[in-house]
Amino acid sequence: MKKFIAFVIAVTTILVLALQPAQLPTASGLTSLSSVSDLRRIALALAQRDQHYYAYRDDSMMESLTPALDSKTNQVTQTNTQIQGIDEADTIKSDGIHVYTLFENTLRMYKIEDNTLRLVKTVKFDYEKVNLQSMFLVNDQLVVLGTTGGWWMRPYEKNIPESNNDETEPNPGVSEPPSDGDDPVTEPGVDPDKPSDDDSNDDYRILPMPPYNGTPLTQHVLVFDKTTLESEHTLKIEGQLIGARLNGTQMLLITSKYNWVEPNAVNTIDSKDVLPVVSFDGVEYTFDVNDIQYINQPETLNMLTITKFDLSDLTTSFKHLLMDAHTLYMNHDTILLASTTWTYNERSMWGKTTTHIYSLSYTNEVTLNASANLDGNLLNQFAMDEYKGVVRVALTVWGEKTTNSIVTLNKDLKVLDTLTGLAPTESIYSVRFVQDRAYVVTFEQIDPFFVIDLSVPSNIRVLGELKIPGYSTYLHPLSDTLVLGFGRDVKVEPDGRLINGAMKLSLFDVSNETAPIDKVNILIGSEYSWGDINYDHKALMVNPQKQLLGFFVTSSVFTSQDGREEYKNTSTYYVISTANESVKVFDEINIDDTYQVKAIMVNDALHILLPSGRVVTEVYP
Repeated sequence: MKKFIAFVIAVTTILVLALQPAQLPTASGLTSLSSVSDLRRIALALAQRDQHYYAYRDDSMMESLTPALDSKTNQVTQTNTQIQGIDEADTIKSDGIHVYTLFENTLRMYKIEDNTLRLVKTVKFDYEKVNLQSMFLVNDQLVVLGTTGGWWMRPYEKNIPESNNDETEPNPGVSEPPSDGDDPVTEPGVDPDKPSDDDSNDDYRILPMPPYNGTPLTQHVLVFDKTTLESEHTLKIEGQLIGARLNGTQMLLITSKYNWVEPNAVNTIDSKDVLPVVSFDGVEYTFDVNDIQYINQPETLNMLTITKFDLSDLTTSFKHLLMDAHTLYMNHDTILLASTTWTYNERSMWGKTTTHIYSLSYTNEVTLNASANLDGNLLNQFAMDEYKGVVRVALTVWGEKTTNSIVTLNKDLKVLDTLTGLAPTESIYSVRFVQDRAYVVTFEQIDPFFVIDLSVPSNIRVLGELKIPGYSTYLHPLSDTLVLGFGRDVKVEPDGRLINGAMKLSLFDVSNETAPIDKVNILIGSEYSWGDINYDHKALMVNPQKQLLGFFVTSSVFTSQDGREEYKNTSTYYVISTANESVKVFDEINIDDTYQVKAIMVNDALHILLPSGRVVTEVYP
């Protein structure tokens, strides 16, 4: 009878809560939750809110014109980044003595010897234990980022207690002694420490939907000794990686843990259900409800975690925010985060797209500067920028009459000016902010290249416009007057349809900003050619001293013989000279059929590194 009465009370409580509209709390700026009751009220209010509200999640993420060269021992090209001095995770790194690559879950270390690279160590990792993706080089440490798990949709329901399991947790950073030879291979070992499982007394359980390998998506930060590739430390953060940056020894990681709660569980949700599980060398951090914060008004139960990891002393700090983010920009003192939501509009099938911008400082403690809501959608990380205290944003506003805008905001994210109506019916395909200028490419049928003056933030002006066929998807400034665009040519079919043509390099001369010109055009391959540079700026090798650029292109060739069609891939590494204020193909290096390569220049030698471990070297004295 007592159980029945308890059941009736529980059901009645749920019904009462469901029938009474819950209100989302509203505050000015950044606010911490004071109790679990606050969290449950937020969960209920979000469950009752308008269902025509969707958060976009983009899985795709300048004061400098070129990456810096390492001054140690050898002159070595570094990762092509958005901001000079702010490193971005990549699959190739070098300290001027060694070169490190990461292909197909295999980490390799090469020794630089004159104009050659000698492979000295290889460490292969088991995909079942960790999936390695990119890395940083920090003093004597090689820091590798990877993931485990594969689901992060987490509904809740009442739990039937289960016993703890005794399976051990793999530590992918431990290596066995190397074998003899120039290519020693080590395999990951196993950490005997067992994962803790203290959920057996909870009154609900977490349901995977669907499970990938039975564990939540978790980011791993593996710290290795760069000379031995022996594992030293492991930081684990539950959630999806939004972005990572490195400023000196300060690493910033932005992760997002997706939280979805069944309506009948909102009255039992606790802080640990929404906070990520974080551990360092197997020791789990403890967070409580007071560590959860929101900005102005919580719009989601998803937990965005900003992790500050200092590699000099291995200290960590965390900021947990109830918010979404999909795009990261970071310079030497400011972080810009952006999320996008779509709201249903009965008058238009397009609805309304809003981009939410958040400005944070991270020099000491991570603190919120301001937030703002802007109409439209961001293209990528290059659509946001901060220069001399002014935030600049480029947006595409989708609708029956698609258009684009450039917005300037002060340090409090109050709008200073908005340039609207830019290229009606077209969309932004690439954008680059360089000091007090913005270069923007839009496209529908032709490629308008815009030069925009931002020198007076309260008075944005279009200085010049150039219309040419095709489009650019990445803009790379070469100097104060030259901008190189990477993109594609387009072809017009007899029925009027536009299809992609060959890859195209366009050199824009902006010395006369009111009348920019397309100084040089280079077409590469055919409509079946493709290169990572089309969507990943880190695919570009940049050597400013020799005025050389490099990138990888794969091409598909179709041949017909005796009524049979044959399909063959060709792989070519292109070296482009940017000398004499022009661009030209300097070298074409044919490579065995492969889908990815990385390249680095050490002094006069260009080294092209393949997933197999083979190195193709060309010397340009």
